[in-house]
Amino acid sequence: MELSLLDKLSGTLANAATVTLGTGLGLMLRGRLPERMARIMVQGVGLTTLFIGFSMASALGKARGGAIDGVVLGLIALVLGGLLGEWWRIEEALEGIGEKIKRAVRGGGSFTEGFVAASLLFCVGPMTLLGSIQNGLTGDASILLLKATLDGLSAIALTSSFGLGVGFSVLVILLYQGGIALLAGTLSQVLPDPAQDPRVLLVTGEELAHGTRQAGDASLVQEDDQDAKAHPDPEGAAEGDGGQHVHGGLQAEDTGIPGAAVSDCAEKW
Repeated sequence: MELSLLDKLSGTLANAATVTLGTGLGLMLRGRLPERMARIMVQGVGLTTLFIGFSMASALGKARGGAIDGVVLGLIALVLGGLLGEWWRIEEALEGIGEKIKRAVRGGGSFTEGFVAASLLFCVGPMTLLGSIQNGLTGDASILLLKATLDGLSAIALTSSFGLGVGFSVLVILLYQGGIALLAGTLSQVLPDPAQDPRVLLVTGEELAHGTRQAGDASLVQEDDQDAKAHPDPEGAAEGDGGQHVHGGLQAEDTGIPGAAVSDCAEKW
């Protein structure tokens, strides 16, 4: 079943809404929210994020990429991701975008810092990537909804410190998460399903094995039919004649009525 655009973007839209709401609450509480309370909020979000990260990382021990262990794959992914980020200068690009938005909206001195910090916090991590792919492929937004809750609470604390720049990270969320979700949904319509596509099954040998099993089952059924015709069961042939006598004998034994009386009743009936 093909998913609608809203189904593919449901998690991303919810994430953008919670960050917007958190930014509004942070602006209302700016200067009123004690620093220790903001620290508690950040610590709670951090501990929850650590728990989710450890839970996801535990699956690396069960994963394998051919002959490569899952832990090694995770290490390679972390190193390559860091190198690519430095090569593409993602942080510098975000700072440049933040400066342009700052000049456009005439933001304060901490506007760019808030925009960059929030964009990196909200869009860097496995929950962003995995949640967006899952949402785009199946419509399941459970991971992104959990992430949206964490981001909304973080937005309150960040906005109370950095100001309005945190709210503009919604643009990065919509572009990055939404783009991944839409790309995953598009690829799911183009790429074949490995569990059902006959070409994939033929390459992996599943189609051949399935056909062999079907041919074997048909052969067994045919052999059973031939044996039944060649060797008829004599007891089955006499079942129709002897069934009535056996039934009559059982009735006589169960009810205590003589067998002759039961036979007479059966003939009259």
